[in-house]
Amino acid sequence: SVIFAADGPRGPRGVAKAGPLYLAAKTGRPIYPAGTACDRRKIFKGSWSKTGLPLPGSRLVVFVGSPLSFPPEAARWPLHVQSRVLTAAIEDAAQAARRELTRWVKGEG
Repeated sequence: SVIFAADGPRGPRGVAKAGPLYLAAKTGRPIYPAGTACDRRKIFKGSWSKTGLPLPGSRLVVFVGSPLSFPPEAARWPLHVQSRVLTAAIEDAAQAARRELTRWVKGEG
């Protein structure tokens, strides 16, 4: 098993690189897109990725989406297509985490 920060070490923030999808297509292993949401965090100044550290007592939601499997030929898809597919899946997971956090904070959870 491998874990990636799919937007890579240099960004742009929130735009997935093609590498994880390529690796999944080549190995036949699925990708589990994940997203997080936190109600209170410290954002590090100067961080291109807006990296945040949850503060003590904060609420944090981690949402893991359904596994995505790709056929071997997906490794030959254009890089921008690979990136777009993976970026969309990760953004869906992040939105689900934000919705759950909102529900939680409003006391519906």
